[in-house]
Amino acid sequence: MKRTPYFLRYVGAALAFFLVVWLGIFAYTTQNPGTSAAYWKVRIALVGAERAYGELAVSIAGMPLIVQHRRAHRFGEALYAREGVDGAVVCDKRFFYGCFHQLIGEAIAEHGVAVASDLAAVCARALPDVSACFHSIGHGLLNFFGYDEESLNDALQACRTLNDPKAFCSSGVFMEYVLRTMLQPETEALPIESGGRHAVCDSLSNLSSRERLWCIFWLPTWWAANHVSYPAQGLECRRYRAEELSTCIEGIGKMTVFDAKPSPDFTGRACRSATRSQQEYVSCVSAAAYELAFSGYDEAASDMCTLLSVSEEWSLCAQYAAKERMAPRVDR
Repeated sequence: MKRTPYFLRYVGAALAFFLVVWLGIFAYTTQNPGTSAAYWKVRIALVGAERAYGELAVSIAGMPLIVQHRRAHRFGEALYAREGVDGAVVCDKRFFYGCFHQLIGEAIAEHGVAVASDLAAVCARALPDVSACFHSIGHGLLNFFGYDEESLNDALQACRTLNDPKAFCSSGVFMEYVLRTMLQPETEALPIESGGRHAVCDSLSNLSSRERLWCIFWLPTWWAANHVSYPAQGLECRRYRAEELSTCIEGIGKMTVFDAKPSPDFTGRACRSATRSQQEYVSCVSAAAYELAFSGYDEAASDMCTLLSVSEEWSLCAQYAAKERMAPRVDR
């Protein structure tokens, strides 16, 4: 049997090498930075994960925070592909924890539900706020089970096996169910169909009180993704009473900082258009302040409270901006 000449072997190896390099350069040069995991895989390989994450921050600065969040999801996908769960130390609370959401979700997709409790411990070592860990796990569980109603129930049941008394995991489940942030290529949010604008929560009869609050809290985000105006969102919230009404209004406040570059003027106008009373308005603004503080935008959180001139109202908002109170109030 004839053996392949050595020079042909070398030529073949060289061609294979240059093909791999060319494919990497193609992915690097043709992908819009931040929109594709392929782009960030190349950047992580070339400059390292921490520097690439810094490049992500520069590339998405000034974009609406919901866009920043989705772009951080794509970075988390690339980070997990390159470094696995150990990549969690690179992610932080910026971009509403999008990097963590995707990285933890990718780990669940690869290893299954049984790894969820271990991931909570890994995440807790990387983050000072364990709530973000459980929320990230919720994203991953929903993505693992699927995006229909039966899968929603399965993901919530898996959350209940974790040591998560404030049901942060269910928050991640509901967010992922309505926004589909982990799907690639990116898809549109869950459409509002014949079941109406409250179908997500109304279809679930076995929710705990905290799980139901989280579900209601994410409804305005779902409505906004389906182009429901802020005044119309306020009307929808008024089908609820007492704590559930307040939670729904807080969901609108949170959405005002997701929907645009954080601005007290924008939040003030949106909250005013969605609310009927000063008490509702204060809840809306305070929730916006909390959401910013939760994701590390401390100065922007404090700025939100300048919308409130009455000292008692400002003081309440300042407690949210300092994360002494939560929105929604599952800490009670």
